[in-house]
Amino acid sequence: MRALLCLLSLSFVAAPTAAEVVQSLEVKTYHVPYRADMSLRKAISAASPVRHGGKIFHGFTRWNVSWQLWWNLTADGRCEIHNTQTRVTGVITLPVLSGAPDDVRQAFDPYVTALRRHELGHYQFGLDAAHQIDRQILALPPQATCPLLESAANGLGRRILGEAIQAEIEYDRRTRYGQTEGVTLPP
Repeated sequence: MRALLCLLSLSFVAAPTAAEVVQSLEVKTYHVPYRADMSLRKAISAASPVRHGGKIFHGFTRWNVSWQLWWNLTADGRCEIHNTQTRVTGVITLPVLSGAPDDVRQAFDPYVTALRRHELGHYQFGLDAAHQIDRQILALPPQATCPLLESAANGLGRRILGEAIQAEIEYDRRTRYGQTEGVTLPP
């Protein structure tokens, strides 16, 4: 599923000593009670809290990337970045089946494993974007003023996030929302 993004840029004069990407991933679950009168796919759809773009999804990933940068003034009065910290946080939402007999669980377990793998693929787009932002902001050349440097860094970060969103949309299109990766159940 397409990730929702937010970004933050703060600039400070004092700083820690190293560039880094800090990550945090949380997995949330929702309860799917087994119903003998309903297919597994329909039971998961009925229980799913994930609604996006008028569709029901069985899993969802939301990630956010933010960055901070610290600068120094060079001997000639220009502004250069000497440190960055980029954060990526993510939340993956997945179903948990309860009360199902073994034959139903044997269908569910591989399905949710494939769904988890697909959703981790979504999180990876955020993680890759965070690493790219961190590296590229740190590599920016000095600017005449610190506001110009901050503007260049933020523009670079926004561009990378936009590219990650487009790549993630293509990921869902290419995998048919994970179907080519095993995220399938009978109707």
